[in-house]
Amino acid sequence: MVCEAIGYAFGYFIICPKENENLPIVKDVVNWLQFRYNIKVRIICSDGEIDCIKTKRWLNRKDIDFERCVSDIYK
Repeated sequence: MVCEAIGYAFGYFIICPKENENLPIVKDVVNWLQFRYNIKVRIICSDGEIDCIKTKRWLNRKDIDFERCVSDIYK
């Protein structure tokens, strides 16, 4: 995750292969950033691990855009 306002990158990785395990992790980090640091997440980029219907619906309800990106591993 990258905070463009201050140019800081948060390393956050999801390694669970199942959506029912990833969605609670995404919710946790988005809410933590909001409550702890008053940071509003606006875009989440993922190479596919959170590209699931339930996750994208939740992001949409929170007004967060989802973008697919290529992992650094494949560059």
